Amino acid sequence: MIKTLHKYLFRQNIYYNFIILFSGISIYLLIDVLDRIDDFIDARVGFGVVLKYYILKFPLIISQVLPAVFLLALLLQLALMHRNKEILALEASSISLKELLVFFLSYALIWCFFQLFFAEGLGVKGLRATNIIWKEQVRKKQIAKKRLDNLWFKDGAYFIHARKTWPAQGKGEDVKIYEVDLNANKLKSIIKARTFIVQNGHWELEDVELINPETFTRERKEQLQLAVQVDIKAFLATGVALPPESLSLWELKALINKLKQSGSNVEVLQTTLYSKWSYAFSILVMTILALALSTFIKSIYLLIFSGLIITFFYYAIFILGVSLAEKGILPPFAGAWLGNILFIFLGSLKIVWQSRRF
Repeated sequence: MIKTLHKYLFRQNIYYNFIILFSGISIYLLIDVLDRIDDFIDARVGFGVVLKYYILKFPLIISQVLPAVFLLALLLQLALMHRNKEILALEASSISLKELLVFFLSYALIWCFFQLFFAEGLGVKGLRATNIIWKEQVRKKQIAKKRLDNLWFKDGAYFIHARKTWPAQGKGEDVKIYEVDLNANKLKSIIKARTFIVQNGHWELEDVELINPETFTRERKEQLQLAVQVDIKAFLATGVALPPESLSLWELKALINKLKQSGSNVEVLQTTLYSKWSYAFSILVMTILALALSTFIKSIYLLIFSGLIITFFYYAIFILGVSLAEKGILPPFAGAWLGNILFIFLGSLKIVWQSRRF
């Protein structure tokens, strides 16, 4: 009987998820198209470019709306089960609230991993592709004037961070270079420069400050030549300058490890890494909240309304936590998981209190 119940609950939930996902994507696309239509028209891009943009964006849209969709689908399912007296029938058959909790939480955990790998696979690729289309075909940015901000890359023993870079012009501003002894695996020196120019396979640095981390001494020079072989023009055609969200989990992890070795601040990247995990597991949070709400609200309309309100507050706290972590006010993990921890605590408290009544 339990296996039959699980199959029934699974089929029902998939059906409601599909309906609400279709509705959610339709609303998202309508709002996004209305918001961007003037840009598409001004750029005079063809219908094919617009269609390609939204096809590539489709996985990203799904990964963004899925937690809210899952919450609303589960609330609708539970509300209809209450209306059709199915919950009462389960209680009469000695199937406890705990049995339903175990099924839905296990089921939600599977969805969490699906959300994680879907977002980090197709979602990340879609984000990169749509960024390129938007910047190069819609915004019509001229390559010669294109500026990349916060560019990180490695060249031999050098880990380089350029705050502002004009790759096509071969110049940049506010550069910081970490020279690492690869054999001893330690930081040899830190080089700061106000500007740099790429010339014949080397960099001409101006207004330079040399820092020796072992002796804590500083030396200033007007100019310094550095043998950096990387062609920064290549970054115009790559995703290096895209936001951290466009990097997958494994790419972020590798980049963080490299930067840690150079003594660089990695709080923003760590926050992005933890937030990817926390957002995927928000489906588990939404499941707990749906089960908690259904213990004292039976009306379909009131449940859906409550679900929308909770979704708004969850996203607000999630964004607040990430912002505080990026600014260094909270540790990266605490900031990224702030919303999840808070709502899991509140939802679990209500479920535990309800279960003790029966």
